[in-house]
This record gives sequence, structure tokens and C-alpha cells, in this order.
Amino acid sequence: MKSMYAMFITSLNTAYLSDEISDELKKNSELETQVRELEVLKHLVKGKSNTEIAKALIVSVHTAK
Repeated sequence: MKSMYAMFITSLNTAYLSDEISDELKKNSELETQVRELEVLKHLVKGKSNTEIAKALIVSVHTAK
């Protein structure tokens, strides 16, 4: 599950940034994705449905899945 931010950073990196900066930004965007996944898991543990999770995190139900 890759966030839109992570995809944007990846495409931006390849076009404009040095390899060193690009690598750092990729690490950060991957971390952001992991944090977001943990947010979803926290809601799952509480027994929330995909629809409830999507509303809480302001994402689509597809993304919450």
C-alpha cells in the first residue's frame, strides 16, 4: 500500500534530485506508509469496519483495505 505522497516523491526524485537526497526521501516516504498502515491496524484491533476506518482516516474504503 503505497501512499500518493510516496508515489509523488518517487516520481519527483527520479526527475530532479540527486541520488543521495532521493534515497533519503524514499526512506521517509516508506516510513510514512508504515505509520499509516499502523493507524489502520489500530482501528482493526478496535473492531472497526473498513468503512469506519476509511472515514476516520479520510481515505477511500479501497485504501483502508
